[in-house]
Amino acid sequence: MIRSIFINFSARLAMQVLYFCTLLLTTHFLGSEIRGEISLIQIAINLIHLVSDIVGGPALVYMAPRARLRTLLATGWLWAIGSSGITWGLLVWRNAIPDGYEIPVLVSAFLLSLSSISMNILLGQERLKEYNILLYLQGFFMLGTMAASIFLLHHTQATPYLDATYVAYGGCAFIGLYLVLKHDHVPGLTDKRNVLRVLFTTGIFTQLATLAFQLSIRYNYYVLDQHIGDKRASVGIYSTAVSLGEAILLFAASVAAVLASRISNERLAEVSRKHTLQLSKLSLGITVPAVLLFALMPEAFYKWLLGDSFGGVRDSFLSVTPGILMVSFGTVFGHFFSGSGKPYMNFMSGTFALILSLITADYMVTKYGILGAGWSASIAYGGLSVFIFTMFMLTGRNARAEFRELIPRRSDIASLKQIFIKEEKTTK
Repeated sequence: MIRSIFINFSARLAMQVLYFCTLLLTTHFLGSEIRGEISLIQIAINLIHLVSDIVGGPALVYMAPRARLRTLLATGWLWAIGSSGITWGLLVWRNAIPDGYEIPVLVSAFLLSLSSISMNILLGQERLKEYNILLYLQGFFMLGTMAASIFLLHHTQATPYLDATYVAYGGCAFIGLYLVLKHDHVPGLTDKRNVLRVLFTTGIFTQLATLAFQLSIRYNYYVLDQHIGDKRASVGIYSTAVSLGEAILLFAASVAAVLASRISNERLAEVSRKHTLQLSKLSLGITVPAVLLFALMPEAFYKWLLGDSFGGVRDSFLSVTPGILMVSFGTVFGHFFSGSGKPYMNFMSGTFALILSLITADYMVTKYGILGAGWSASIAYGGLSVFIFTMFMLTGRNARAEFRELIPRRSDIASLKQIFIKEEKTTK
């Protein structure tokens, strides 16, 4: 498992570095107000994409070995066209897209959805090398196009970001389609059910869980945009603090993703639960030092790193740190349920977090501004983690023994080594 975690972490780290460089371009050369506008555009694109991914997302990984390629592509593309149009229409109706960017958002989201379809088919075909190449290309295209748009074309406002999405998502959509079509696709498994029905029922809970979680943290973008005087600048500062927090959660996400794969192949439930508890401690133990490092940095560091208009990121980051620590612990349990074939548990926890955000965000943002947005996010993060951990404990057979397993011990290192050694042996 340690090799799998390292490979997964390395791929995510490389992507995060590329996207962080893209973030620095926006903060240094476009400013906090434009950064806020880009954040609102970004969340609109992601919401459209998440709905499209109900059929064109991870569910395709399951169906790729079981259905004809033509059927998979036709179903995914048709769903992307219909779902993108409907979701985009709802966002326009709710004024959730900045004025003047409605059509660019639709185009970018649709291209991202097409790219996701091809990439998930590649995963289902176990063509991990091509999949990782597309991930890297997307990051390089984003960074390179944005830099060219700013420095060579002298574009302003949110145009550089949109230019980057067209090239990155569109380029990966066409390259991904080429890679998929050039490979002989012969389904090795059978599933006689209707493809759309299987994709929808398989993906609905996973995507709704992700949608609820994303909204629980990013609903504050809209509240800040409505209630704070400097509007987009506040959104820019808050969204940058959230991005830093998500970067810190990189290792936790890698541990959790590999754990889900391991659990899906583990026959003994008690072994899976013990590994989950041990890895949750590892995830939290790695996150705490990273959070402390950023928390101890002075405001001058953030101004140097992000630009003079982002000095407020430090205080905003401190307001979300409790939630970051909580979710680094809780995300492992979410992936335990994913690997156990119970994605509805993640949907329930995400919905709980969204409810907490809807209850607290308006009041806290109105009274405390950007800090209130961070505190509301921490409550949502914490609520999600407590909920999913509680469900984990309630579904076990010996809660008292599992609680004791959470106490840090010297033997944890030896136990983790045994997990990793076992993984290495099983993969050889």
